[in-house]
Amino acid sequence: MHLAHFRQVTELIERVDPAVVCLDTMFAPAIEATRALNRQHAFITPNILVDNFLDRQPWLGMLWKYPA
Repeated sequence: MHLAHFRQVTELIERVDPAVVCLDTMFAPAIEATRALNRQHAFITPNILVDNFLDRQPWLGMLWKYPA
C-alpha cells in the first residue's frame, strides 16, 4: 500500500506541477514522494505542536505534563 500511494502521489505532483506541495505530517508516502522529486514543500497539520514533538519534552514531560 505504501508503495502504491507513493507512486500515485508522485504522478499527481508531476501532472499538477505545483509551486509548493502542502503535506500532512501523518501521510509518509506523500512526504517521501515530495522529497524524492526534490520539490518545495510545507507541512500543515491539524495537531498542536505538543502532539508532534512529545518525544522532545525534557524530564519525561510527555508522561506527566500533557496527560491523555
